[in-house]
Amino acid sequence: MTKETWNRKAAAEAAGIGPETLRFYELQGLLPGLKRTASGYRLYNRDHLQRLRFVKRAQELGFSLREVKDLLALTQSPRGTPARVRALAQEKALAVRQKIRDLQAIEATLGRLVRQCSGTGPLRRCPIVGFLEDPGAPETAQKGSCHE
Repeated sequence: MTKETWNRKAAAEAAGIGPETLRFYELQGLLPGLKRTASGYRLYNRDHLQRLRFVKRAQELGFSLREVKDLLALTQSPRGTPARVRALAQEKALAVRQKIRDLQAIEATLGRLVRQCSGTGPLRRCPIVGFLEDPGAPETAQKGSCHE
């Protein structure tokens, strides 16, 4: 192992990921051109580390592995342009905004259910359980409150 190559453990550490994550990325075809030592161990170079960091940062921004592959393909293709990368990022930003709205709706529903439930009384009258048993019914009509 030279100064310009790393084994799996060292490469994973340098990229800020676990060795098993690195192995998974290999299996997904994200690291082309891996060389092996005479004994069969994989060697990672600076390009591999840069790619690993790219993948990690893209996933931290919410890109799926499929989307990361698309981004990587754009960086390697003559068809890749900043406009295409921007379009993918805009698409992801829209999906994130929708996910935030969905999470806010979940939070609001949970908040209402928690306010309705005193945490005492018979379980059969718990509005949280009632909602989970019949999510189509309005929360306030769910078996009353926990109070008897």
